[in-house]
Amino acid sequence: MPTKEEIFDNISDYSASEISEFIIDGIVTFDELCEYKNTGGEFGNVLREEVKKLIAGQEPKDWEAAARENTEESYSEYIRKYPMGPNRIEANIRIGKIRTWKTDTMRWQNTNKKNIDEVKKYLAEFPEGRFSLEAKKLMKEAERRAQFDLKEFAKSLRMQKENEHFAELEKQMKEGTISRTEILKIIADDHNIFNTDCINELLDHAYITYEDLIQEAGVDQMFIQSLQKNLSNIDIPSVDCDAVEQIEKTSTEIYFWGVKNSGKSCAIGSILNTARRAGYGITNKKGQGIPYFDALSDLFNQHDSRPTSVLPNGTPTDSFAEMGFDMTMASGKYYPLTFVDLAGELLTAIYAEAHNIVLDDPAYDKAAKAFRRVLLDNHKEGNRKIHFFVIEYGAAGKKIKIGNDIELGQDALLENVIDILNVEDPMENPFKRDTDAIYVVLTKADRIKASSASERREKANEYVKTHYKGLVTAVRNVCRECELNGYVKPIAGKDAVKPKILVIPFSIGDVCFKSYCVLKEDSPMKVLNEIVSRATFEEDDKSFLVKLKKNFRK
Repeated sequence: MPTKEEIFDNISDYSASEISEFIIDGIVTFDELCEYKNTGGEFGNVLREEVKKLIAGQEPKDWEAAARENTEESYSEYIRKYPMGPNRIEANIRIGKIRTWKTDTMRWQNTNKKNIDEVKKYLAEFPEGRFSLEAKKLMKEAERRAQFDLKEFAKSLRMQKENEHFAELEKQMKEGTISRTEILKIIADDHNIFNTDCINELLDHAYITYEDLIQEAGVDQMFIQSLQKNLSNIDIPSVDCDAVEQIEKTSTEIYFWGVKNSGKSCAIGSILNTARRAGYGITNKKGQGIPYFDALSDLFNQHDSRPTSVLPNGTPTDSFAEMGFDMTMASGKYYPLTFVDLAGELLTAIYAEAHNIVLDDPAYDKAAKAFRRVLLDNHKEGNRKIHFFVIEYGAAGKKIKIGNDIELGQDALLENVIDILNVEDPMENPFKRDTDAIYVVLTKADRIKASSASERREKANEYVKTHYKGLVTAVRNVCRECELNGYVKPIAGKDAVKPKILVIPFSIGDVCFKSYCVLKEDSPMKVLNEIVSRATFEEDDKSFLVKLKKNFRK
């Protein structure tokens, strides 16, 4: 290949094709050949035009190759070959963009994406940069997160249906509103906020791991073992309300009222199981609900096959379980009792009947008729009653749909029950006729942040008075009218003694994922003690202590 000087000296010896190759190869430029001092005028007009045409024919191919490579080097090479080429301006523009992109990329790589101030600085420098859309998305997510209240979000989840939880969490994660860490914070604050289905979905989609649940959410290993064993909620025998005409056993009737998922049935099971653990005899069982109650109380027995107890599924709409039994103490006293567990849907049925709302499911009508039959029209003569109105802590805003247009909270539905039972005729009014006490049981009270049992009781009382004003007012009024819960009418020179709102903060123990439980006996024993303090008892003549008393009297 000749040098530039050799080309200058021998320009007339080269063909137009050879000269165009020299120019394309960068040995010499077209402008240099045109200068008289270099070629002595030997690069004439005819030769120039022929070389231009040859170069113009190659230029599009070289431009296409440079554009295809799209690098600073390819465009620089094009400009070197074609300093006056038709695409030289575009080549320079693209070189500028590539250099800016390189700076842009390096700046974005060095930006801490979790530091919103750094993201703002990047956008100020590169408002239309390669990563500006991503940066703007991070800015929007940051704004959304700044307005996001984790506690309020958790509160809203408690108001939703359980089968909607995972979809809501996934939606918020994809939108960047919440992160894995925040989901674990929600679980850490309340191990019972999500059911096993939701937790398994989170695990299956790799949003969280078992290790996360243990290390960051503080879930006990035994609950993880139950989850890994895929233990699911247990079905227990249901009882058709048509089977109950009248309470069978002469006894003190213990009624448990509460909406669906209030924790009522689990509370009953824990009370029965605690009675057995305490050594109380459970004998002389009567009533169509015996299999149901036996299954409930067996839930909390320890089994080698499972690390924790497994809670039951919900009861059918028309379930009305009656279990009569004698509970015998070590002293020889025994208490004839009948526990009555009323399906949560019964409250909906009672309200619908009272307000002429037609419900599609005929089971609601059956439940309402059983309620009237057992408590009003065909009650067991001589039986006394104790009522436990069960409400769930943290669910004051939860609404129950009645028909197509009406949504009511626990407060309104329980208040309605009291209104229905509190009829004018004292002989027909179960509160006036044969009730000894009315209690409010606040389930899931372990979620109350308190440093002592007394503080938890105070907070439970305050919670009920604040969030269940209608129920508190209804209980207080019926206690005045029927002289219950310590109410004493005013007499000459003495003021009335106000009725007590008897609130029991209740927890069945450590519950996780709405399925697994380790029973703690404190709350169930508290309820048992209240029942014993109110219920009618008899004494077993075979008891050693009773014989001793009789001999002493003689």
